[in-house]
Amino acid sequence: MPVGKSNEHLNFIGTISFSYATLRGVIEDICKSIARHGFKKIAIFNSHGGNTDILTSLCRDLRDQLNVQVFVIDWWFTNFWEDILKEIQESPRDGVFHACELETSIIMYTFPHLVKKEQIVASFPPEPLRSNKYVTIFGPVTMGWRTEDISANGVIGDPTKATSEKGRLLVEFAARKIIEIIQEIRSL
Repeated sequence: MPVGKSNEHLNFIGTISFSYATLRGVIEDICKSIARHGFKKIAIFNSHGGNTDILTSLCRDLRDQLNVQVFVIDWWFTNFWEDILKEIQESPRDGVFHACELETSIIMYTFPHLVKKEQIVASFPPEPLRSNKYVTIFGPVTMGWRTEDISANGVIGDPTKATSEKGRLLVEFAARKIIEIIQEIRSL
């Protein structure tokens, strides 16, 4: 689906977002339709961090409601990219988050005509959100942040380190990993 829960980006022109209830309802209806036809395992692939919490919670509810196993394959806020980033990431710790080295590399490889290289700039979270012990972007304290709290331009990370070659490596890595994950799900 090209739309998810993206209200953290709504102050940036062009953002389209489902509400929590709408995203939950759409995913729930899709899974109910699939389960009705006899499927006992459903895999949901998520590539947007704003959907993560909803999908994690929803997969438990759907298992109870529909008596099917629902798996969320999530490449944000998990270790999905860990192995490949160890090899290719040049940006610092906060360099991979949004419109970053990773995402820009993928777009440079898959849709190069959409990249305006002259506009690529790095943008990192404010120092308190990078250096505090608990209240950080990836810390144990969660807050209802919006993108403008962290970035004036929507970039969170360092897209200046992005390349089409990295994009190719990332896409190939993701394809292999998703196949491995689906094979594991099938074996359960």
